[in-house]
Amino acid sequence: MLPQNSYSLEYFKRCLFADQPDEYEIAPSANFYDYPWNYDEKSSRATLPNNGPVIIQKGRAEGVLLGGNMCSLNLLNGTEYFPRIAGDIILCIEDDSYDSILETFERNFQSVVQQPYFRQVKAILIGRFQQESQPTEQALRDIILSKNIEQTMPVIANLDFGHTDPKFTYPVGGRTAVEAGDIATIRFLSI
Repeated sequence: MLPQNSYSLEYFKRCLFADQPDEYEIAPSANFYDYPWNYDEKSSRATLPNNGPVIIQKGRAEGVLLGGNMCSLNLLNGTEYFPRIAGDIILCIEDDSYDSILETFERNFQSVVQQPYFRQVKAILIGRFQQESQPTEQALRDIILSKNIEQTMPVIANLDFGHTDPKFTYPVGGRTAVEAGDIATIRFLSI
């Protein structure tokens, strides 16, 4: 196994293997890789430093994990295939750069905010954007905070999931605790 894959493999095992602890905390990767959708495996890849989680809004929450790619999640809205979750939700969302610029992200996020299940959302976790999307921390902050979400709802961005590598595997349907203060803490409690 290549060293750059050890982070992804470690969290894949923690999430899915029975011999792993039921509860674990996510640590950010040291570096990441950003590949275009048509990446050629033979070409070299640049290692980019991971600046870690970005806390957009402070707070603390616990709930059941729901999420995925925003376009895919929005396609399920109103269908029999959308997950039914009773109680509080920790929402994980991410978007790719193939056709996503921040304006597209804002439109997709607005669609999420307007869904009935959003009343159950107690925290939002946002995966790392690909560089092609040209995200800035301030632009992302402006988009999220313009939606008038609850001021005590923790919102954390630049997390290791989505369309960059490495990524942690997260347990959709599992209990999760989120705390965003001076630092971000994400703990998966059980599946």
